[in-house]
Amino acid sequence: MVSFLHWVLRLAFDFLILVSIPLVLLTLWLYNSVLKNLPSLENFDKHLLPSVTKVLAYDGTFIGEFFKEQRYYAKFNEIPDIVVKAFIAAEDANFWQHKGLDFLGIFRAFLVNLKEGRIKQGGSTITQQVVKNLVLTREKSLQRKLQEAILAYKIESSLKKEEILELYLNLVFLGNNSYGVKAAAKNYFRKDLRDLTLAEAALLAGLPQAPSKYSPFKNFDLAKERQKYVLNQMLKNGWISETELLRAVKEELKLYKANFQNYFFAPYYLAEVRKEAISVLPDRDIDSEGLIIETFLIPDMQISLERSLRQALIELDKKFGYRGPIGKVSEPSEDLSAFKSAFRLAVVKQVDRTKSLAVVDLSGKLRTLNLEDDAWYNNFLTKDRQKIKRPVKSYLQASDVIEVDLKEDELTLAQTPEVAAGGITINPKGGEVLALQGGFSYQVSNFNRVTQSFRQAGSAFKPIVYLAAIDQFGYTPLTILQDEPRSFRVGGTIWSPKNYDGGFKGAMPLMKALEQSRNLPAVLVTARIGPKSVIKYARKLGIESPLPRNLTIALGSADINVLELVRAYGVICCEGVYAPTRFIKRVLTSDGKVIYDSNQSLIDNLKEVVSPQSAFILTQVMTGVTKRGTATILKDFPVAVAGKTGTTNNFEDAWFIGCTPNFTTGIWIGFDQKISLGEKMTGGKVSAPVWKHYMLSIYERIKADPSKFSFPLEENFSPPEGVVKVYVAGSDISLEPIKGAVETYIKESDVAKFPKSKETPAENISSYFEDFDF
Repeated sequence: MVSFLHWVLRLAFDFLILVSIPLVLLTLWLYNSVLKNLPSLENFDKHLLPSVTKVLAYDGTFIGEFFKEQRYYAKFNEIPDIVVKAFIAAEDANFWQHKGLDFLGIFRAFLVNLKEGRIKQGGSTITQQVVKNLVLTREKSLQRKLQEAILAYKIESSLKKEEILELYLNLVFLGNNSYGVKAAAKNYFRKDLRDLTLAEAALLAGLPQAPSKYSPFKNFDLAKERQKYVLNQMLKNGWISETELLRAVKEELKLYKANFQNYFFAPYYLAEVRKEAISVLPDRDIDSEGLIIETFLIPDMQISLERSLRQALIELDKKFGYRGPIGKVSEPSEDLSAFKSAFRLAVVKQVDRTKSLAVVDLSGKLRTLNLEDDAWYNNFLTKDRQKIKRPVKSYLQASDVIEVDLKEDELTLAQTPEVAAGGITINPKGGEVLALQGGFSYQVSNFNRVTQSFRQAGSAFKPIVYLAAIDQFGYTPLTILQDEPRSFRVGGTIWSPKNYDGGFKGAMPLMKALEQSRNLPAVLVTARIGPKSVIKYARKLGIESPLPRNLTIALGSADINVLELVRAYGVICCEGVYAPTRFIKRVLTSDGKVIYDSNQSLIDNLKEVVSPQSAFILTQVMTGVTKRGTATILKDFPVAVAGKTGTTNNFEDAWFIGCTPNFTTGIWIGFDQKISLGEKMTGGKVSAPVWKHYMLSIYERIKADPSKFSFPLEENFSPPEGVVKVYVAGSDISLEPIKGAVETYIKESDVAKFPKSKETPAENISSYFEDFDF
């Protein structure tokens, strides 16, 4: 008996050992594989879904967005009840009852899938889907499924059902570049969430299981079948009536494909905003944190700048001639998206050369295009850039792809200009960039000619030479300079600079040398004060590009960009105070917390780099450029304009940089390659008129509605303390007004150099500045 009992106990012990070992191993496996690596749910309800960052203009206008996933976060109370019910019906009918896992739903899905012989229903709850997408990886394994189940239960214990739904409806991918229901409403139907119909909500609710498979663009019938399934589930739950179901099924859906463009206004400006945002917030993910970026862009100014530049480039491009069709199509319905154009594209169907007409296909509609015999496009531009007379009707053929413009129902032949341009306006007092256009069309070329193109500035660089001379070496607007032929050794060669007109005018005051853009005086001043001094002042003004350490710097031989030169002029016209250029005003989180304010850093970066007196004196000299010099097209401008034209060798670059008391604007026009704009196409002839057209429109807008601008507008530059007005009439110089005299300013410390009488013979002027007389 004892031995039998012993045998039973031994058998029981062996059985326990046999059973416990797998249980221990299973427990260890569960701990190491499932529980030990279980992700933390701390602050799970505050988890930030990747969301769109919005960019706003100065007046709050929405202008663009940055994103990795196009998601617009919607609070639960913003999501219509019909949308909530549609998704619950489609994805998790027992959502309000279960605690994260729906065992009845899993069994039901198993039976349906078994009956259908395919996966038709899923067993995952909405809570599980939130866990899967936010906390866990997409790995398919037993460990991950167990972790998913545990976490789903834990989330249900810590969050309200509404909070879980809010996360899910913002998280779910619905195809068509849409993450979350708010993006889907916008992309599929171009509607706000609150405006969705039952039919539209049901279509969207049918997508999460397989967005590509049920895409209404790829398989509309399958998408409709899925929509009906959702509606039937809603009916089954008593959330809609049968009448509502039938009406929704019959509703005609107007669908749109997502617009992948995220720069809706001022794209060149937005590209710079993005760069600056990454620079000032290096630890932030600009594309996914749902930030709000406020900029300094003034929409009215941007619109005017774009229009002025585009109009000028179109007219200038026409002077070179027509380059012909941009390609051919082999099939009538061929996609034209491969052809780059800033205009609309049309396919030629037939040409009537007798009547000078062409029939073209424009977006699926046949239109008649008049080919006028005296129009610009009858001058053909050959590949070697020769313009020849060749009527377009003589070579235009069927299947040619052409650019056209449609205005007021009139169709005309068009051409995206090859000639390029860049323009920018800043407020020099604070460095705010108010408008920027980096080319004719961002869609054709996103190369920004304001910030990325480095070109010789030509005579537009001369003010920096004269600023160094005035500020450090005692020059004044009346210092006598010599405009005479001279030769210089530059490196291993002899350089003999010439003036634009080929001649020389002898002795003249500095102010006249700058007004008439004489080359030799600028070179001679540079020889006297040294290229290093010029470079030092260029750096003070914010020019960072490499600069030549020789005399050619005087004539703008350095390659710099438009932004640098405009910033430099801004310092000159703002009494010598340097302000870094800024695109961004503030950056806020989605809940309104300010995480970056450029005004705070501006105070630390504002600095006086040139004496106010020197800067103001040069500004006054530069107003002479627009009154009597190379930019007299601006002599009647309604407010004071201080500026300078610039033209480079072979007329390859045309510049005008001009300051009013409130704005500094720069315009550059040229080809991206080193190609001539044409004989005598100078900065004064090409760029100054564009500047005038643009800035006049701005001042007209200001006059019509001053509230659009947050700072007081001024008509004249105000002199600082320490300068006095000087009157010059012929050979007479005086501190007292002289009839018909030209006004300029000098420093008070230079007054002693002038005689008290009203008349000073011209030949004696140099005696007062003999230290600087060449």
